[in-house]
Amino acid sequence: MTANVETLFTESDGLSIAYQVWGDGPRNLVLVPGMISHLEASMENPGYLQWMTALSSVGRLVTFDKRGNGMSDRIQGTPTLEERVMDIEAVMDVTEMTSATVIAFSEGASLACVYAAMRPERVERSCQKNLS
Repeated sequence: MTANVETLFTESDGLSIAYQVWGDGPRNLVLVPGMISHLEASMENPGYLQWMTALSSVGRLVTFDKRGNGMSDRIQGTPTLEERVMDIEAVMDVTEMTSATVIAFSEGASLACVYAAMRPERVERSCQKNLS
């Protein structure tokens, strides 16, 4: 199984944030990754491809590498939740998503909750899963 998905970049707080858009359905979905991510390395995993293909069958799915992870710019120190929220906002803005269902797992779940609390007008619903 292969995916014809391109890795793109947008800016958040002066940093380059890598993101991908999967599918083109009527619903907007944002997947907030867990603690560690790498968009292109993940695509080598058949299970990941199957999961992303299934999610994107519901609508247009956007996922990204948080600052300091994967293909996004490296950073010094640990980013605040507010800084990471800016990354979600930047990816939604560049893909012209005024609102979305936010899906998250692992460490991304707390970030998704903070985003939903800070920007409730942009979150249609949220779905978090603790994988531990």
